[in-house]
Amino acid sequence: MQLHGGMGYIEETGAAQFFRDARITPIYEGTNGIQAADLVGRKLTGDGGAALASLIADMRAETQDHDLRSLIDACEDVGRHLLQADVTDRLASSYPFLTMMAVAVCGWLMERQERIASGPDVGPDSPFLAMKRAAAQFYVEQIVPEAIGLRTAALSNADLLYSIPAETFAA
Repeated sequence: MQLHGGMGYIEETGAAQFFRDARITPIYEGTNGIQAADLVGRKLTGDGGAALASLIADMRAETQDHDLRSLIDACEDVGRHLLQADVTDRLASSYPFLTMMAVAVCGWLMERQERIASGPDVGPDSPFLAMKRAAAQFYVEQIVPEAIGLRTAALSNADLLYSIPAETFAA
C-alpha cells in the first residue's frame, strides 16, 4: 500500500479503503484474547470446572462422529489440566483452548442439525436441507480435525513465553 505514496495512497487509488478494512483484524484478535482469558480465568475456575464438565457430558451424550468425540475428549483433558495449572500457564494456553472448545460446541450443534435435516420427520428433500447436511459434514470432516491439532499448544506452559527478558523487546 505504501507504493502509492502521497495523495494517491490516501484516497485516489482505493488503497486507503483496504487499509481501513484491514484495521478490524486487531479488534477481532483482541476480543478473542479477552474471551480466551475470561474462559480460563473465570469461567473454568469459577466453579471448579463444573460448567465445563456439564457441557462436555451434554456433547458426549449426543455426539456420534469419532473425530468430534476425540475433540471433546481433548477439550476435557485440557480443561482438567488447566484447572491444576497456575495462572500464567492457563493464560498461555487460553487461545488454543478457546478455539478447541468453540469448534467442539459448533461441531456438536452442526451434527445435531444434520441429524434433524436427515431425520424421518423431514419432508421432501429441499436444497436448504441438502445444504445443511453438506455444511455439517464438511465441518466435521474438515474443521474438527484441525482443532484437535491444537491440543499440544493448549497443554503447553508459559515457560517459552517468558524465556526472553522484557528488555530484549525494547532493543
